[in-house]
Amino acid sequence: MWIGKELFYKALGYDGTGPDAPAVDPNATFWIASCTKLIGTIAALQCVERGQITLDEPVGRVLHELANPEVINKAPDGAYDPAFTTTPATKKITLRHLLTHSAGLGYDAFNPTLLAWRQSRGEHPKSMNGTVIEGHSAPLLNEPGEGWVYSGGIDVSQLIPEKFLQPLICESFVVGRCACRAIEQDHSGRIPPRERLQAPRHV
Repeated sequence: MWIGKELFYKALGYDGTGPDAPAVDPNATFWIASCTKLIGTIAALQCVERGQITLDEPVGRVLHELANPEVINKAPDGAYDPAFTTTPATKKITLRHLLTHSAGLGYDAFNPTLLAWRQSRGEHPKSMNGTVIEGHSAPLLNEPGEGWVYSGGIDVSQLIPEKFLQPLICESFVVGRCACRAIEQDHSGRIPPRERLQAPRHV
C-alpha cells in the first residue's frame, strides 16, 4: 500500500502442511502467536524512551492488578505446595521483569504447576482464550527477578502503552519508521476482517 493505493496483493504457499492442502487464500489470516512479542517489546520500550515509566520501577503504579502479587509456596525441596497456598511477594514486578520473563508469571496452558492450580479451582486454562489480565491472574511461580519462566509478561506489558495512549483506538502508533493504524481489539488475539484493516498513509 502507498498513500491508500494498493500496489501489490498476492499470497503464496499453502493453507496447511498436508499433501492435499489448498493454496492459501490472499484473505487468509494466521495466528502468529509470540511473533508479536518483538513489536510488543518495542512499544513498551518507547514508553521508557518517552519517560512515562522506567525499566526498574514497580509496574503496579500503572497496572494496579500487578501491585500486590502472591507467590505459590514451595517445600524445602523446591516442590510447589500441592495445596497451592500463597504468600505475598516481597519484591515488586518491574517492566524489566515482564520483558525478560523473570516476573514469576507463566502460561497456565503450558506450565504444569499453573495448570494444576487452575484445575484445583475447577477452572480451565485462560492464558490462550481470555483477556490478558484474566489469562495471567494466577499466582507467581517465583519472586520477581528470582527465576525465569517463559510467560506472557510481554503480553501484559502491552497494557502499559495502552494506559498512556488513551483512548486505545489512537490515530497512529509509530514503531520505528513504520506508521500503522491502530485497530479495534479486545486483548483476546482475535483478528478483525481484512476490510477493517487500514493501510499506512506514509512511511
